[in-house]
Amino acid sequence: MLEKKISNVSSTLIINSYEGFYINSSEDKKKTTKILRDKYDSKGLIKLSRLISDDIETEIISESEHNFKPFGDSSTILIKSKKCLTSSGNLHLKESHISFHTYIEDILDDFLIVRLELHVCSCSESNVFNSLKSVLPRDFLSLDKPSPDLITIDYLRRGSKHHYKSQQLLYDYSDFPYEYFEDNYEQVSNLDLKDHNGTRNIIFKSRLKPTIEKFSRYDFKLPEILIEKYRKFLLTNYTIFSETKSSDAERFRDNN
Repeated sequence: MLEKKISNVSSTLIINSYEGFYINSSEDKKKTTKILRDKYDSKGLIKLSRLISDDIETEIISESEHNFKPFGDSSTILIKSKKCLTSSGNLHLKESHISFHTYIEDILDDFLIVRLELHVCSCSESNVFNSLKSVLPRDFLSLDKPSPDLITIDYLRRGSKHHYKSQQLLYDYSDFPYEYFEDNYEQVSNLDLKDHNGTRNIIFKSRLKPTIEKFSRYDFKLPEILIEKYRKFLLTNYTIFSETKSSDAERFRDNN
């Protein structure tokens, strides 16, 4: 007979953050390249992953990474396109792992958008949402740390977490630390997809004022209307907030 209650629970956050940089001129591209290397350097992202490990009260047992030329870092088993500029890493925990990977897109005119994907997987008793304290910075205007303009969070919990009795279920997101970063971000969705097993989707976007201040601090000269266009692009292309997607969803419901 076991002396202590044990749990088969695992909690995972899949965090995708998007940050844009202005590339209208050759001078803008030079500034963007410099900021990009500072903000998304592999050593800085490994440091971020270590902070996340502390946030969720886990212990790191090994780390791995690999450097690509001319830009990018990767780790573990990775398939890389010849034209892909990426940065990745993996921290192995006693209770699971933390991994990251970056992607770059320039489909929007005048903007380069960096997507940082973080997987925080833990069997720890700690609230996995505590990792957001390190992912979403209080210093939104930082020149050497990611300051995402859009964040999408997918929460997956498998197994069940309890107090002391089988009927007393615990849900990590009941203690969501929103007050920690509400000055810079606003929540635009919170979908309970399958609340019985803890699956949720949450979306945050940066507030307009700090976004404008950030571009100004980077010394990018662009009108507010262009920043609004960029923000709309983020919501339309990387979240559920798209007129096309909504119409498609309605047609699917009508046909089924």
